[in-house]
Amino acid sequence: ILVYGSMDTSSQCVLDLQNATGSPVLCLKHVSNFLFAGLHDGTLLIYRRAPEGELWNPEPCRKVLVGHEPVQTMLALDDSIWASCGNSVSVIDVSSLSIQRFEVHQDPVVSVAHMVRAGGGVWMAFSEGSCIRLFHTETLEHLQEINISTRSSFHSSSQKNLRVTSLLICQGLLWVGTAQGIIITLPVPKLEGIPKIT
Repeated sequence: ILVYGSMDTSSQCVLDLQNATGSPVLCLKHVSNFLFAGLHDGTLLIYRRAPEGELWNPEPCRKVLVGHEPVQTMLALDDSIWASCGNSVSVIDVSSLSIQRFEVHQDPVVSVAHMVRAGGGVWMAFSEGSCIRLFHTETLEHLQEINISTRSSFHSSSQKNLRVTSLLICQGLLWVGTAQGIIITLPVPKLEGIPKIT
């Protein structure tokens, strides 16, 4: 991981964080005083910010195994990080670095590709299929599932390979991008903090 200064226009690297395993870094997230790096081998590297507050300490780097599949995506929520690994998600508490894992899809070959927060819930899209799922941020309970192919069937005659490629929450809408070039927007009302779609 190479760190460059954002204010300096020269392209000098100010910090080089070495990965001893050599596994590729797939995603990065910053929360509080920590930098999280999700690796291809299912490991999270956690770097703490240096006491001076400017850069991260390269050592000691904490290594946390979240699974045996690649860590595809991470989502920062208040004082936690959600890291997807295969068909499960690990919730890492930033203050204690304790981990809680839960399965989000019954098929072990399907992995979480995208996550986005909406109020008291997290919407997830997967590497295969056209369904998105909503999970509660505190209880981790599966609250809702929507098959977006039924919402877009009037736009395209071939829905056989419909796949979600992006998720965004903006101005009270859940925006769902697909591999077919279709963008679907769904209203996300807040009902007691849980943004179910009706």
